Amino acid sequence: PPPYGHPGHPPWPPMPGRPPGPASPYGPMPPHMHPMMHPPPEPVVEAPVLLTRRTMEDGELSSDKVIEATSLRGRELRWQPWPEVAGFNSDWKVIPLRWGLRGELFALLRHRQSGETKVCAAEVQHSLEKWPVLHTNSSSAKGAKYKSFTFNEHLFVISIDRESGALKVFHVPDPGSAWNVAYETTLPEEPSEEFPMSRFAKLCVFYGMDRIPCVVAVEPQAEMGSTRVFRISDPGKAWTPCGAAPALPQKVRLLMVYTKARAPGPAFEACLFAIALGELKVYQVPADLEQPWILISTVPFADDTRLSCIYVPGKPEPLLMAGSPTEKMQKLCHLNLMEWRLAKQDERLPPPKSPVVEEKFSRPMASLWPDKDGDPIVALPVDCTADLAVSRHHWVTTPILPPQGEFHPPGPRPPFDFRPPTRPPFEYAPGPPPSRPPFEAISPGPPPFDPGPPPGNLNVNGKAEEPERHRRRRHRHRRDRDEGDGEGRKRRRAEKAERDRRAESPQT
Repeated sequence: PPPYGHPGHPPWPPMPGRPPGPASPYGPMPPHMHPMMHPPPEPVVEAPVLLTRRTMEDGELSSDKVIEATSLRGRELRWQPWPEVAGFNSDWKVIPLRWGLRGELFALLRHRQSGETKVCAAEVQHSLEKWPVLHTNSSSAKGAKYKSFTFNEHLFVISIDRESGALKVFHVPDPGSAWNVAYETTLPEEPSEEFPMSRFAKLCVFYGMDRIPCVVAVEPQAEMGSTRVFRISDPGKAWTPCGAAPALPQKVRLLMVYTKARAPGPAFEACLFAIALGELKVYQVPADLEQPWILISTVPFADDTRLSCIYVPGKPEPLLMAGSPTEKMQKLCHLNLMEWRLAKQDERLPPPKSPVVEEKFSRPMASLWPDKDGDPIVALPVDCTADLAVSRHHWVTTPILPPQGEFHPPGPRPPFDFRPPTRPPFEYAPGPPPSRPPFEAISPGPPPFDPGPPPGNLNVNGKAEEPERHRRRRHRHRRDRDEGDGEGRKRRRAEKAERDRRAESPQT
């Protein structure tokens, strides 16, 4: 769509020979601005939201899972209408794959019974069955689990068959093309020296500061401390084990969160969120994966909480959406990762007053679909981060907004809703332009302690005459290169005498 949401012409007052456009989203144009001097628009904020809707039966989650898709639009993060839901939403599972070059999200649809997969463009404004299908794999394994990563802007999909132990890394050259096997091996039922990962391992893909994909593998059937970290230096070869890994329990839910660093420094930094045993632990991903992972903070959290990140362009840290079946509340939380990271790196700094995860807004899950009656409804968020940190998402390409550039309306802010600014920040207020540029001297006279020479003698007309040396310095560039200083001085004196003679001739 056009950047301003108008049909091809600026939304300013009519210009000669051009019909008037719609009203500007930034309000009326300041009078001193030219019609073509309109400020650049802010990036469109539209974060896709995927939720797994389930019901509670006798205090337990039902086996029926329904995918709901919508988006949060604008900086006020307003919920958009929910598309129509059919039986297709309960038959298929959505797995985010990667972000496209224009900020679009590609996803993998997997049939829950047959295992068939489809590569689609996630158009969350439409119902799930109307998403454009780009490629279909009808021969996919029924019990395969999928994870994706991006290597040098190429998409790869990891497939692990829990029954046979087949690990395959597929190269996807294009969303509409067939998958090519880049690497294949068989995983044992228990970790071995040949490949220290079992077929039952749960994977979490993340990216280091060098943009190389890595994998955190948690063994659900092993003891505490069996977590391994691998580095995928070449998608066509075996993964390289790293020397350090966080100590995680068997049953844990992982989420990788990225923060945007201010220049100079790396483009982003990563933190691992691990929910287990009634608490949330936040680990700092080291720049060198051979170094230990630092525990930043620990906060109480429900074990069944699902997390999802919303990356808003211009913000260094994402927003965190959390949903717990036991609490039945949909929460939107603010992250204070950068403060806690700095406090952990410098022991002289006191711990931040705000927790690392700070709840801002919450609403009952049932209020998302008020027209649905029956058993209590539970909405579990599905994270859509995928390869956002190494993609061309607006969060990556947009510079960080300064704190004073953010608009804060007066009074309490309603949940998920506040108005955008009526004019761009750092712009003159409505009215006439200022009479002088900022920081210009107000007094018309020379500045104090002027190092220039004093004014010369008054001539016959009452005007100050500059000294000869001052005039010679100013007109030195007019001399001919072949003339010497003496010849040029004689020529100028002769020209001045001729001008004076002509000026006096009418009077005589």
